[in-house]
Order: sequence, then C-alpha cells, then structure tokens
Amino acid sequence: MITLTRRQARCLRGVFRRSTLGLTQRGPVPLLFLHAENGLLRAHYRYQALAVEYVTGCDPACNGMVVLPLDALAEFEGRGEESVVLEAVAPERTAARWSDRGI
Repeated sequence: MITLTRRQARCLRGVFRRSTLGLTQRGPVPLLFLHAENGLLRAHYRYQALAVEYVTGCDPACNGMVVLPLDALAEFEGRGEESVVLEAVAPERTAARWSDRGI
C-alpha cells in the first residue's frame, strides 16, 4: 500500500506529462510504476528508449509497489494535503481511494 497526498499526485503528473515525454494525447496509455520504501517514493516510467525516474519523500510507513496508467494521476491530483491510498489488487491492477471535498 502506498499513501501520497493529492498535491504529490499533482506534482507527479507535472513530471510525467504526455507532452513532456513526447507522447501523443491519443493512443495507448503507458504505465507508471510507483515503489515506496524507507520513506522514499520512486516513480519509474519507461517507453521505448526513454526512461525517467522521479524520487520524492513519502510516509515512512508506506511500503510496496503499484502500477497505474499515467492518466490516472489526473483523477486524484489536487492542491490539498488529503491522502490518496493506492493498493495493488492484481499484478497490473491498482485500486485508488481518496476524498474530494468530504466525499
């Protein structure tokens, strides 16, 4: 299980924008790998000859790895510090839980 804030999700989305990575707006959605361990969150992205890694701090209690489409970050990003919980439910399936304005 990985917990990050909606603000961190927004930051990740900024780093891994399709336009920045040279991807078209249409077509297959590349996968983003998130790995949390020892208070660090590592985001790995690979597409053809391109590889990008972004490292940021996270809750030291977080531990694990999840995979999600790049576009999923847009669903739960925000400006606030509300938590987003990501859990791997299958090898390439991730469940995300967050609250938006109390819902």
